[in-house]
Amino acid sequence: MSHPIDLAISAGGVGAVTVARPSATVPIAQLRVAVLADSADGIVHVSSALRGVGDDERRHVALLILLAEAEQRFGHAFGAHWAIDAAVDVIAGSAWTDWPLMLALLAVSTDLSEWDHVPEAVQASTAYLAELDRNPIVDRHRIANAEMMRSIALFHHEGCDAGRDALRLVRSRVRSGSRLALAADAGLAAMEAGCMPGCEPPRVLPPVPGGILAPRPDRASPAWLAARIMRRSPVHTCGLALSE
Repeated sequence: MSHPIDLAISAGGVGAVTVARPSATVPIAQLRVAVLADSADGIVHVSSALRGVGDDERRHVALLILLAEAEQRFGHAFGAHWAIDAAVDVIAGSAWTDWPLMLALLAVSTDLSEWDHVPEAVQASTAYLAELDRNPIVDRHRIANAEMMRSIALFHHEGCDAGRDALRLVRSRVRSGSRLALAADAGLAAMEAGCMPGCEPPRVLPPVPGGILAPRPDRASPAWLAARIMRRSPVHTCGLALSE
């Protein structure tokens, strides 16, 4: 039987991580803390929970999305894509609709497209936005974050000016001082730095807003956007690059 999955943020921090009972019964929130601790144990616990998931399809999908995010944090592209593809397969064969899980899957799969630096990243981010427009439970934070994700794809694949223009438009629509504004401001600064030599990419990506690791788009780390922008150089269309 499949039951609704609680994606609420755990009240605990990321300190000492203890999984005292079999991983098959550990709550998603506790497994999330283990993954955020950036320990290989996080992947071990999520994988163990998957082996004992039984016929609870919603938990199965949530664990697969969480595993994809965990694998991505460690730079494991194959494992991340295997988990996302498996989650899609479970949902495709199900008779239920769980919008929070569907939105989490879309957020993480779109993020993986950009992380892979494939040309389809722009198309994936556009499709994500289109799906949000049709969804009955979407809020403005999730839409703004999705628009920011599209600005990353534009920056890396179509031109740094296009990415900057898209992100500036998002910034103009959000309240100054909000997490959305802080993320956009940091992202714009990263775009400027990305057009200069010597830009150092981050070692660890903060979770993408709206996935299992950061289920509340309004509480995501403001650093998530800049970290993704700085992972690679853009397609330069700026005056500085053209003058070199």
